[in-house]
Formats: sequence, structure tokens, C-alpha cells
Amino acid sequence: MIRQGMYEHRSRRCQAGVLLLLFGVGFCLCLFPLTALQLLAPDPSLPAVARASVVVQDVCLFILPPALGALLLFEAPAREVLSLGRPRVAALVCAVAVMGLLNPLIDLTGQWNTALELPARLQGLELWMRQMEESANLMIENMLHDGRLSILLLNILVIAVLAGVSEELLFRGLLLKLFYRWLSKKGLGEKEKSAAAFPQNRQHFHAAVWLTALLFSAIHLQFYGFLPRLLLGAALGYICAYGGLWAAILAHSANNTLAILAYPGQPYNEGWQWVSALNETGSGEISLPVVIVCSALAVGLLRLMQRAHNKGLRQ
Repeated sequence: MIRQGMYEHRSRRCQAGVLLLLFGVGFCLCLFPLTALQLLAPDPSLPAVARASVVVQDVCLFILPPALGALLLFEAPAREVLSLGRPRVAALVCAVAVMGLLNPLIDLTGQWNTALELPARLQGLELWMRQMEESANLMIENMLHDGRLSILLLNILVIAVLAGVSEELLFRGLLLKLFYRWLSKKGLGEKEKSAAAFPQNRQHFHAAVWLTALLFSAIHLQFYGFLPRLLLGAALGYICAYGGLWAAILAHSANNTLAILAYPGQPYNEGWQWVSALNETGSGEISLPVVIVCSALAVGLLRLMQRAHNKGLRQ
């Protein structure tokens, strides 16, 4: 019989096994619809098939596992575990602002990452990495290559909103809290079991944020975007801890929406001057002073969110 928190006091190995089992179940659930899409679709490369595949994977691999994991691995209510409390307007605004201010740093690390060249003896690995990157870019470009406003809104719903919800539920909603627990040598105290009191231990918290960000970046299998996605994941971890999961979801969705609008070579870019200007701005040389100033402002906003969060805990 399944009950709330039935595995909370089990060993880390047992909890990791439960989590892997949930992912296995999610993977099996998405196999049938994905196979049916490939077999029944007149052309498996159609954008509509790609969007449907993304929806199936997001639901089965990124929404169901954290929902069931919050039920089985924590005694606290799932809403509390996943930090899905009522969001503060100020936290939502700060979260989006942090994402915007971090864009220059993310773009700069993206340029460094793209220029990565492996030693000659690892040319086979580098070729495979570039093929994976090109395959992912080709799928995205295929989905975005339509100038109709209705398709653009559909892409934002699938690629930005749904991805923001599903990925944040898994990484910042469940895994961040789970890694934080596993990194605690003596386990969590009674106060730390409450997501509202998260985080308590600074050392374990920062380690959990970056470990989650590392996994978040690696799971995308886009190695030439690894560093910027690592920074994005870390920023979303701090946003979730100080502003709640809704703030992280909004920031993630806003970041993906901006990436969709600024994706180069798309039909709607030709008619929207502000999008064209955004493309030109992001493709040129990035000013290091701008990166430093914007990053400092982003850190300052995160500190303000932290203070507001701590003040709320004391009240």
C-alpha cells in the first residue's frame, strides 16, 4: 500500500533506487506514444510530431517522477516539498530580472563553450558531441521555422512554458531538496523537513544547487551549451530557494521564450525589428564590463530575495 513519505527514513541508496525506478516507469510510459508517433505519422520529421514528442517526454519523464517522488520520499505535503506555495509578486519580478541580467554572462560563457576544441586523440568524441549539438539544433530549427503567429505561440507554450514547468518540477522541485538531504551527514532535522525552511545548512545547500545544475546541464546532451546551461541551472536553484518554485518556473519560461524569439534565421525575425535588433546585439562581441556589472546586479537581486525569504521565515 502506497502512503505519504513511506521511503523518507530509508537509506540514500534505497531512495536513489526508488527515484531510478520512477524514471524507469516514466521511460516505459513514454515508449508507446513515441513509437506510435513515429509509425503513424506520415513524416516523422514534421514539426507537429516533434512538438508531440516533446510533450510526451516532458509529462512522462519530468512531471510524473517528481510528483510521485514527492509522495514517496517526503512525509511533508507535496506542495510544500516542491515549494509550490503562493508566490510573492516581488519574487516573481526579481526572478525574471535576474534571468535578464545574467544573459550577458550566459552569452559570454556560451561563446567560450562553443570554441571548445578537444585534443587530437579525442577527435572521435568531439565529432560525436558536435553531431549531438547539430541534431538538437536541427530539431529546434524545424519546430521554429514557421512564420505564423499561432505556431509561434504554440512553440512558446511547448518549448518555453511546458519545459519550464516540467524541468523545474524535477530539478528544482524534487532533486534539489533530495540532494540537499543526501549531502547532510546527519540527515535533516525536524525544522529542515519543511520546504518553507529550506535551506538551513549553507554548505550543503550550495553543493546541492550546483550538483543539480550540473545534472540539469548534462541531461540535455548539448555539450557546446554545457557551461551557460550550468550557470542557468544554478541561478534557477537560488531563485527557487529564495522565491519558490513558481518564481523559478517563470524565470525559466521567460528565458526560453526569449531564446525562441531571438533564434536566428526564423521567419518572424524578418518583420519584427526589435527581434532583429536583439539578434544583432547577442551575436556580436560581448563587453566584459557589461558582463561584470549585470552579473553583480543579478547577485544583488538574489541577495535581496534571500533577505526577504529569511525575513518571512522569522515572522
